[in-house]
Amino acid sequence: MLALSQIFDGGAFEVKGLGSQGRCTMIKQKEKNRYCLNMVYGIPAKRGCAEIIEDIMPVYNIEIALNVKEKIKKAYLGVTGEELKIVEKNKKQTVVVPKLECHASVVFEY
Repeated sequence: MLALSQIFDGGAFEVKGLGSQGRCTMIKQKEKNRYCLNMVYGIPAKRGCAEIIEDIMPVYNIEIALNVKEKIKKAYLGVTGEELKIVEKNKKQTVVVPKLECHASVVFEY
């Protein structure tokens, strides 16, 4: 993340509402003119020497703000294809994922 913060002011993306057990990664697929952001959320429980996720708890209204050079033309959920509304907010392109159950992929086409 340090290298990304040197290239992008404040990082390539910010996520609000995911909680401390959430994890996000984003890749740029230059040949397809898009970014793909993957989110995972699960609360692990320790069972012996392993951590497992027994219960999937949904998370609602997760806000993703992109800080990239490209103008995003379309944003949608990767699995369902549900389009997400893009809003300009604080000079960043922002979308809200209405519900996350364990995993979601958000595609940002430019």
